[in-house]
Amino acid sequence: MKKILSFILMFSACTFFVLPANSQQKIAGSAIKITQKDNGKTITLKVNKTFDITFAKECVGCRYVWETTQSDTSKIAFISNTYSKRSCTDCAGGYRDNTFRFRIKRAGKSTLSFSYFEKEFSVTIVGKK
Repeated sequence: MKKILSFILMFSACTFFVLPANSQQKIAGSAIKITQKDNGKTITLKVNKTFDITFAKECVGCRYVWETTQSDTSKIAFISNTYSKRSCTDCAGGYRDNTFRFRIKRAGKSTLSFSYFEKEFSVTIVGKK
């Protein structure tokens, strides 16, 4: 009986510590994904929803990187900028994906624009309650 009770207590403790980490990963992974194919689109999201805009194959080491040129910071909050999928390691140059993460702060319509060399990207974000 003691062994069963010990097992139940140990299992309960492990479940308590494992589940919050997994649920946090699900929340972090639940951001809406926007890519270069969405250029010019209108996207409607609920307030407090996070979304990612990913630009594929940005040059590593080039003079320019994707950068925000227009954003309504009263409606959209910038969270982070991360790089992934580098085309090569231990090399000079190559390509990588550049991902910007944002969160809808309040309801309303706003434009979010970016530029990279001569390329332009823009989406209209509509925040809804």
